[in-house]
Amino acid sequence: MSATVPDSSVTIGPQHKSIPPRLWGSTIAEAGTQGIRLTDLATPVLVIDEAALQHNTGTMQRWMAARGVSWAPHGKTTMSPELWARALDAGAWGITVATGWQALVARAAGVERILVANEIIDPVALDALAETAPDVIFFVDSVEATTRASTAARRAGARLGVIVDLGGAGGRAGVRGGDEAFALASAVANDPHLELRGVGGYEGALAHDRKSASIDAVRSWTGQLTRVFEKAVAAGLFAADEAPIVTASGSLYFDVVAAELAPLVGEATVLLRPGAVQTHDSGFYRELSPLVGTDEELHPAIHVWSHVLARPEPGLAILDAGRRDVPYDQHLPVIDQVGAERVSPLLVTAVDDQHAYVRADVELPLAVGDRVRLALSHPCTAFDKWRLIPIVADGSSPDAAVVDFVTTIF
Repeated sequence: MSATVPDSSVTIGPQHKSIPPRLWGSTIAEAGTQGIRLTDLATPVLVIDEAALQHNTGTMQRWMAARGVSWAPHGKTTMSPELWARALDAGAWGITVATGWQALVARAAGVERILVANEIIDPVALDALAETAPDVIFFVDSVEATTRASTAARRAGARLGVIVDLGGAGGRAGVRGGDEAFALASAVANDPHLELRGVGGYEGALAHDRKSASIDAVRSWTGQLTRVFEKAVAAGLFAADEAPIVTASGSLYFDVVAAELAPLVGEATVLLRPGAVQTHDSGFYRELSPLVGTDEELHPAIHVWSHVLARPEPGLAILDAGRRDVPYDQHLPVIDQVGAERVSPLLVTAVDDQHAYVRADVELPLAVGDRVRLALSHPCTAFDKWRLIPIVADGSSPDAAVVDFVTTIF
C-alpha cells in the first residue's frame, strides 16, 4: 500500500521559502536534476537527512513487525504525502490523522486506510467524510458524537466505521471509564448507520515523561482498554468479517503499549500510532524515546541551517532564523554545528519572528556570516512552517547535495 506522491511537475515559486529565485519556474523534478546543493539555498532552511529518514522509517516498521503489531504513523506530524508514502511503502497499515480535513487530504493523496484519532462532530466534516471517504475510521466518545455521525451516514446512504475512545481523568477527549466505554460501544453496535470497528485512545494525554509513575499510569490505562475490548468481544459487538482494532500510542510510550497489548495480537489488529518517530528530533523525543540507548535508536533527521546575522554584544549572537522557521513550543533549538565542525551545544535563549538569540557567559565561537546548524525539538511544529523541504544526502554537511524534495499541506 502506498500514497500517491504529489505531481513532481509542481512549479517552484516564491511561495516556497528559501528556494532561490533562479529555481522559480522550475518543476520539482527539474530542480532535482540540476545538481542543487545546500549552499545554493537561502537561510534559514529546514532540511531532512536522507540516511536518518531511511533508518528511522525502516527501524520503526521492523520494530512493529517483530512484535506482531501494526503501525499507522500519525500523519499530522509532517502533513507530507511523500513521507506518508515512505511509511506505507515500508509496510505501515495506514496513516493516522487528527481532523476530518486531514483525513480528506490523506484520501486525496491516495491513502487507502485512514484513522482519525479524534472525535469529529462538525457536520461539514462528517458530511464530507460520509460522501467521499466512507472507509475512514474515527473516534467517538459520547452519544451526541455518535448521533451526529449516524445522521451524516444516513444522509449519505453510507455506513461509517468508528472506534470508541477511552480517556482518563485529567486527559482530553475519551470516555471516562470502562463501563461507560462498553455502554457506548453497545450503542454504536446497535446503530444501523455505524459500525463498531474497535476501541482505542491516547495514553500520552495522561503522562508526559518516563518516570515510573507515568509508566504505571500508561499500563493501568492500557489494561482498562484491554478489558473494554474483551468485554465487547464477549458481547459480540464487533463485525464478524474483519478483525477488530485496538489502537493507542504516541511517540513516547509505544514500547509500553505494545507490551501490554501483546496478548491481543491475533485476536485484534493492534494498531500503534507514533508519528514523530519518522523524522525524530534532537530534543524532546530524543530525550524520552523508548529506543534511546538501544541498537534501534532513532536518528534526528531534521535540522535548520542558519547564518549568524549579527554580533552586537559580547556573549550575544543573532541568527537569521526565528519562530517562523523553527519549533519553540517544547524546547528551543541549539546550535550543534558551525560549518562542518561539531560543537558543544550553544543555546538559543529566545526567538522573535525572524531572529534567534544565542547567549553565553563566555565568548561565543561565532562570527557574522558563519553558517550554523540548529538541532530542533518537536517535529510536529517544525514542519508546519515549510511548504517545500529539501532532502539532503548528508545532514551534517553544510554543502550537502540535495537529492529530493517533500511537500507539506497545512
